[in-house]
Amino acid sequence: MLVFTLAANAQVSPNSYAINRPAHNYRPEFTDTKYLNEINVNAIRHFNRTFGEFTDENWTTTEDGYRADYVNNAIIYHIEYNKAGNWVSTLRVYQSELLPTQIADVVHAEFPSSTILTTNEVSTGDKLAYFTQIQDSTTLKTVSIVDGELKTLNTYQRGDL
Repeated sequence: MLVFTLAANAQVSPNSYAINRPAHNYRPEFTDTKYLNEINVNAIRHFNRTFGEFTDENWTTTEDGYRADYVNNAIIYHIEYNKAGNWVSTLRVYQSELLPTQIADVVHAEFPSSTILTTNEVSTGDKLAYFTQIQDSTTLKTVSIVDGELKTLNTYQRGDL
């Protein structure tokens, strides 16, 4: 089971590639930290093989297994493993300035007057999906990009007007 949330600030920015908060100084607060001997060894081995250059990860237990969290170059990573220690998914949270150009181009082609706020990149097996929060002068939207196809998932009237 993959669970993630999307959040955004509803602030207006004149630059569509501008961010609304300082991503470089962001460090999530971790609770329920586990020692490595409390985590399935298969999860730790996979993490070290795949993300071995990062040594400041935080491990937690979840209902379905384990999660490793860390921040690298202002990108937040959440790597999920099942109870057997098998990799399930990776979630990367980008601020707009770090979003891959090809994804930003797809969004701006469809919504040229919108500002990109934040993007969640979800990889599971061979699938890769992006869930992006955007805003314009009156609305806040969540769009998905899967296999280059953009779909609007939610549209809300901005409450800060």
